[in-house]
Amino acid sequence: GSDWVIPPINLPENSRGPFPQELVRIRSGRDKNLSLRYSVTGPGADQPPTGIFIINPISGQLSVTKPLDRELIARFHLRAHAVDINGNQVENPIDIVINVIDMNDNRPEF
Repeated sequence: GSDWVIPPINLPENSRGPFPQELVRIRSGRDKNLSLRYSVTGPGADQPPTGIFIINPISGQLSVTKPLDRELIARFHLRAHAVDINGNQVENPIDIVINVIDMNDNRPEF
């Protein structure tokens, strides 16, 4: 369904929070008649650097847990998954791109 598309998320670096900071709610159109569980995978989620992005398995709310540094990682590629209570995939995994936006906070070094 068309619900299952996430536009790229632009996230300013060095955000002051508060954390976890909500980014987007992922929702499958199939959760109207199914009880779904959401998960997110990829570097920044379940792969190093782990735990930067977390998802509420019930609500599908994706959040970031700490400030990001564009000089370290400028873009995250995550995948969101929706399964039913038996663990069966109900949607193809969806790609989530998170762009870390440069806030020009670097003082010039001499």
